[in-house]
Formats: sequence, structure tokens, C-alpha cells
Amino acid sequence: MPLIRSLCVCIQLIVLCLLTGVGNVIVRTEASSIPYQDGGKLHKRALYAISGLSGQQGNAATAPPRLEIRKLRENNAQWNLFLLALNDFYYNKDQSDKLSFYRVAGIHGRPFETWDDVAFNEGQSGGYCPHASTLFPTWHRPYLALYEQVIYDTVQQIAATQFNGNTEYAQAAATFRIPYWDWAAPAPIGKPVVPDPISGSPWIQISKPTGNEVISNPLFQYHFRTLDQNQIPDPPFNRWNYTLRYPDSQGPNAQSQNKLIVLAIQQAQSSYSQRFVNLLENYQEYKNFSNKAWYPNSVGSYDSLESLHDQVHGVFGTNGGHMAYLEYSAFDPVFWLHHCNVDRLLAIWQAIYPNSWIEPEETDMETATIKSGEILTGETPLKPFHKNAAGDFWTSTTSRDVAAFGYTYPEIQGGTPASTRQAVNALYGSSSIGKIARRSEAEGNVVNRLVSRAFGRGAYGIQSPDTDRDGQSINRRGLAGKIRAVGSLLVRALGRRDYISPRNDESTYTEWISNVRVAQDALPTTFYIYIFLGNYTENPALWSTDPNLVGTHSVFNSIAAQGDSKKNRIITGTIPLTEALRRDHEAGKVDITDEKAVEDYLTKSLFWRVSNLDADAVDRTQVQDLKISVVSCEVTKAATEADFPKWGEFKVHQDITHGRPAGLGYGDAV
Repeated sequence: MPLIRSLCVCIQLIVLCLLTGVGNVIVRTEASSIPYQDGGKLHKRALYAISGLSGQQGNAATAPPRLEIRKLRENNAQWNLFLLALNDFYYNKDQSDKLSFYRVAGIHGRPFETWDDVAFNEGQSGGYCPHASTLFPTWHRPYLALYEQVIYDTVQQIAATQFNGNTEYAQAAATFRIPYWDWAAPAPIGKPVVPDPISGSPWIQISKPTGNEVISNPLFQYHFRTLDQNQIPDPPFNRWNYTLRYPDSQGPNAQSQNKLIVLAIQQAQSSYSQRFVNLLENYQEYKNFSNKAWYPNSVGSYDSLESLHDQVHGVFGTNGGHMAYLEYSAFDPVFWLHHCNVDRLLAIWQAIYPNSWIEPEETDMETATIKSGEILTGETPLKPFHKNAAGDFWTSTTSRDVAAFGYTYPEIQGGTPASTRQAVNALYGSSSIGKIARRSEAEGNVVNRLVSRAFGRGAYGIQSPDTDRDGQSINRRGLAGKIRAVGSLLVRALGRRDYISPRNDESTYTEWISNVRVAQDALPTTFYIYIFLGNYTENPALWSTDPNLVGTHSVFNSIAAQGDSKKNRIITGTIPLTEALRRDHEAGKVDITDEKAVEDYLTKSLFWRVSNLDADAVDRTQVQDLKISVVSCEVTKAATEADFPKWGEFKVHQDITHGRPAGLGYGDAV
């Protein structure tokens, strides 16, 4: 019967293709089997080939694009198929099936089992995923392609069986690609910064030709069908039957606090957007762009794709949710939306800088299949992802072009660096403070003027000096501060990240950035470094939503280091300060056209603090290798909408941080 059913599905799909003229539907039935020798005995093993989707691999002009989740939702047929296919992926396969969601998610970490017959190195038992590595971006590309391929195949089957040859659904299925969530772009006016399907409800309504139907929301959480204590041994994950975000406790009945995530993302999104665009504008070498490892004497390139990626893990993983740990993060459905956006950022960067790629580099990290000291290159196998039935693996070279997997992204469809830059500028605005403001500046000025008239310049909060400039600075805001804080959030929520220069007739401005450097394993778990400009609350649990928070640097970690592979690994990230300084300039607090005035202001107003995963404050002096510094750079405004600003040389301002706990001092390495 299963064979007859499979044949019927295949026949239905072929008929649908003929009826609709859709010729790019691929049906995968069983994995190929190839013989191999082991001790003179002949065996067979079934390999799963990640072959791509469209049948037009290599042709980016015709490959269907992956869409932002809000855009995908506008296509009712594709949206319904996606939700139905995800639920099927989650729950209609045995957890031991290598194409079950449980096993696919487990490639990243737990349950630390081999996948597709790809053995671990001797003595290794961890996951396959490389972090703090030049392979971090490229390894996740075939990983996402595997996830997409399994869902795509299920979408085809559902379109053929549940929608009975409906032409709309057949066409929707043929061009389906997994969505991404763009956490750097402003949400549509009146919409939450985190789309409702991600954080709204455990149930979701879909529409079918037969009527509406309410189903389990597969983007809200994943339910483990069985919770094997040997495979999921770490508390509290060994007592949670479903994935959690920002859990309200560590107990077995814990619940996600999605509303707090929305507040934290809303507060952080401006920082994400600045970092997103700064990476595209200023990071022209793959080595610096790709991963968070520290490269000494590179003060202008402390950020990276991986470091920015870590921040979203940190927010959703607050209080020890699944996204907080490398071993468990891939079980959370938001992981895949997030990583699809990370892959998109990689693809956009590639389109702008097509000639920069992986160069041979020795690694100090280890995975299940990579040893410390190994030289990683563009030809290093991205295990465990097989490219074909012969057992060849995808590499960074073979996966360099997204069209090899049969997809593209909207911003790179123009096919040139100029068209991609123009698409980025249109969506995010330039990071240049010299750009003429759009909606955000106009509305922001209205809010600021009204509040300032009513409450005076002190509306941001109490500005009384601290007894110690780096002591516990407490912001006890009154009504004025709260109203001004709301105004600040309105500016962030309503507008693009575009600025108006105090000297808009000039062609340059100064970009200010806080650089963060720290040992990855400085604390036993994932932890957070907060950068404030102005006074802040004394309660660490509220730091992530404090109105004077400029940005948070999350250090994404694993529960336990594999041997000594993480020892002394220094990682980096950045917190852009320019927008916060611009807001304080508008409030009359600092003249950002005067470098000395900015230095003096940052010396007295810039604060940094550290908390662990449980929102307990941590003594900064006890955080291994933590160094906070401030750098600046003169930036020349873009000439056209198809150009980026030109960044100059970076200057380190040790005077701001010297002598302060965990601050970069004179003579410290940069």
C-alpha cells in the first residue's frame, strides 16, 4: 500500500505540472544507496543528496526568491502549504528518521548523533556546526537547503493530495521557498516588530477550499514527541516537552514570555539595523565579515555576520530558553527564520563584494568533524551535507552561489553590485548621518520638541552627576523620563534609520562605535554585555529594555566546551553609538560636530555592564579578557542611491575608557 500511495502522489504531481505548465517540480522518493567497503565486507548505506529545488540550479535570474515572512503570508496558498508542511515535518515522521525535524535540528547539536552516516572524529561527541570559524556562514547554507528541501517535498505532496489538483496551489507549491524574518528592517506601521505568527499564539488559522481551519502553529514552538533523557540530558531541557523562549521559570511547566521578547527586539532593532548596514558598507574582506574571532589590530572590523547573528539568539534565549545554547537552538522554529535571514545577509554581501571569499586559515575551534589546528579552506567539506549519491560533500566553493540550491533573494535579483546597494539603501536607508531624513526624523523632531517644551531638556531622565563616574548609575525616572522614553521608542518603531546632519551641507560626518572584546568562555553559559548612554536602571532584568540602552552584545555559547577547544578564544562585536549621539545632540546634550565634546560626553555618560543568563549582574573585572573601547571614523556621504558611503581610517579613543573596569587602557592591545 505505501508503494501504491507513493506512485499515486507522483502521478498526481506530474498531471499537475502538465496542467499548469509548471516544469520545475522535483519529487524525491527514497535516498540513493551506494556500496562501500568496510573490513572487506560489502555494505549499503543510504545517502541523502541535497540537490537543490528548481531544476534550474545555477540560474539566479529564474530561481524563485525566498521571501520575508510577512511577504510570504500575502500569498495565501503558499502560506497555508508552508504551515501544513511544517506540521507534517514536525510530527508525521518518527524521531529516529533522519529526515524528521528532530534529527535535522539535531545536526546542529543535541542529540549528538551521526547524521547521514558521517562519522564523528575520534573522541568527539558534539554537533557538526562550526562557530567562531570562517566556515560559519557557508556551513549553514546547505543546512538550510536540507531543511528547505524536506519542506518543499512535503509541500508538493500536500498540494497534490489535500488540494485535489487546485491550480493555484499547484503553482504556489512549484515556486515555494522557505521564508526569512528580517529583524533589521522596520516593521510595517501598526504591526509588531516580531511577526504575530512567531510570537502570537500556539494556534493559527489557515484557509482551505473547504473552509477555514485552526491548526497548531508550527512557528510558535516545537513539541518533542518523546524526550529521551540520554539524548537530551541537560536541565532544564530534559524536563521541557516543548521549546521555550525567554521562559518564566526553569520548572517543567515553564512558559515563553513572548511579549518581553517583542519589547527587547523593539529596543534592539535600531542597533541591529545599524550593524547590518555597517557590515555591508565597511566590511569588504570575507575573513573579517564572516565570523566573530578576534583579529588583532583591526579596530575597524570588530563586528561580523556571526556576532550580529548571536544577538537574536541571545534575546530569544534570555533566562535560558532553547535559543540560548548551541546544542538546543535549532529545535526552536525561529532558528530557521533567523538563519535564513543570516544567509540572506551573506548573499547580499557576496553580491556587493563578489571577489572576496574564504582564504586558508588555521582554526582553533572543534566540531564533530573538524579538529583544532586544521587548515580550513573553500574546499573543506561542509559535513554532514552530501551533494550527491556518490558521497561528495558540499563545500564553501560549491555552495558559494545560492542559485546552486535553486533559490535567490529579492535584493540580489538585479544581478549587479550597484543594484544590490540600491536595494539595501531603499530598504534600510544608509547608515550615513549625512543622509537627508525621511519619516523617522520628521516624526522624531515633533515628538522631541513637544516633550522638551513640556518638560525641559532633562526629559530623558535625571542628569545629576554620579558620585563615581563608573559606579552603579541609577536612573530613577519620573513622569517626564517615561514620556520621553515612549517618544524615543515611537521614533524607533515608526521610522527608517536615516539621519539629518547638523551640518547637512558638508560631505562628511563622524561615525562613533563601541568595540567589545571578550573571551567566549568567560562565563559558563551564554551572557550579555550592555552598553548604555546615560543613566540606567539598577535592575539587571530590565537592562534589555532600558530607554538609554544603546545596544547589547550577546555571547552565544554552548552548555559545555568540547575539551579545551574554546580555551582563550577571544571574540568581538560592536555597538554603534552614532544614532544615540544624534538623539542626544537633538536634545542639546552634546555637539556631535565637535570631537572633543563627544569624547568628554562619552567619558561621563557611557556605561557598560554584564549579566549572566539568569539576569544576575556580573562583576566586569571578573569577565575574562573583557575590553570595551570607543573608536571613530570619518565617513564620506554616498554620491547616489546606488552607492554606499566611504569609510576612512579608524581612530581609537583610549581617554574615554582608560582606568575604568574592563575599559581599554593605554598600551592595551587593540
